[in-house]
Formats: sequence, C-alpha cells, structure tokens
Amino acid sequence: MKEGYENEKYSKDYFECYARITLETCFDSKLKALNHLDSPDFQSEQLGIGIEVVEAISKKEGEQRRYINEYFGKNLPPQYIKEKMESRNKKMKGHIEIFENMVIFDYFKGLYDTKIHHELIKKSIVDKSEKLNTIYYDHLKNHHKFKDHWLYIFTHTQLLEEFDIIEIVNSIELHENFNFNKIFIDCIGTLYIINDFRDIEILEVKGEDMKSIKRKAIDEGIKRGIDKRKKR
Repeated sequence: MKEGYENEKYSKDYFECYARITLETCFDSKLKALNHLDSPDFQSEQLGIGIEVVEAISKKEGEQRRYINEYFGKNLPPQYIKEKMESRNKKMKGHIEIFENMVIFDYFKGLYDTKIHHELIKKSIVDKSEKLNTIYYDHLKNHHKFKDHWLYIFTHTQLLEEFDIIEIVNSIELHENFNFNKIFIDCIGTLYIINDFRDIEILEVKGEDMKSIKRKAIDEGIKRGIDKRKKR
C-alpha cells in the first residue's frame, strides 16, 4: 500500500479531489452533493452545476513534477536523489543541490517571469471554453443538464495578485456562445473567483484548512485511482 500511496499521491485524481474539497470547505458546503465523474469532472443535477478542473502548467513542469514525486518524500539518500534528478533533468530547466543534508530543487533557475502563468492560465480558460462549446454543439447530454458551468484552475504559484487576474481576464476574447459562469483560480492559499467574466472575489484559504484539504484529497484521490483500475 505504501508504494501505491506514493505513486498516486499527486495524481490527476488528487487535484480534482483537492478542488472539490476546497470548494465545499471554503466556498459553499452544498457542493458536497457533487459527484466525481467525467465531462465535466464534477456534476450535480440537484444543484445544476458542472465543474471542470485543470492544472495551468507547462509540459516541462509536468515532467519535473513526475520526477519529484518519484524521488522525494521516500527517505532516499540526498546524493542518490541528486544524481537521479540530474540524469533525468538534462533537457529541462531547473537546478538541484544539497543543503544541510536536504535536497533542494528549483524549477526555474535564475530570474523568473510571472507572465508565464498569465499565458498558461489564459490557455487553460480558452481550451476548456472551446471544449465546452464543442460539447454543446455535439449535443452530448452531460453538459446540457447544468445551469452553471464552472472551471477550477490550479496555478501552483503564490506569486499572482489581483491585478494579474484582472489582466488575464481582460486579455481573453469571450466565446460568442457559451462561457463559464465562474472561474476559480487557485494560487496556493488564495482563491480568485471570476464571476461571469466581470467582477472578481478573493477568498483566503486558512493554513489549517489547506492541511485538512490536502490530507482528504490524498486519501480520496488514492481510493479513486485504485477503484478506476479495478473497473478496467
């Protein structure tokens, strides 16, 4: 079970569960009624809500995270982790070193431009909006039964502020047909809520809530991953 736990820890299921638990804990407890399905990721006919969840990261960041999940948190010798990470990280940016018997990995060696996140978030919104419209035009029933369509985006950064979110929203050309009623942008401890592409709310997520959400999401994500494999 330990090996499966480590491999599943930060899977797609984990982030989807994290999003739902965050919303029901910090935004509206009624969202406990959401069912974890697909297209969209969370659905409730009772509430009339469908939610898509996405991570706004680059392909390289995704690869780096897979390596980190593979080697970190398993009580492996620091030098072993460093050598393995360096051998698999040759084609990617990033820097790894050992400090006081700890392994430190920096995703972005040198100066870092937060505008990277602007483009990744914008792309996530545009891509998911196009999918939403394609689903409508294909007449797939899952999306037709929801009054509200929400999008939850993980940025994996704390560096974005309200003016960044405003700039992102203002740079997006709205689709002429269907758009998300709410977009939640998760900036690790701060949740920006975009309502109908007009006003923006800011919700601070407390540290103790984050710890609880993470713990529950890991447990639920692992269980969901195991259950899906059993059905194959």
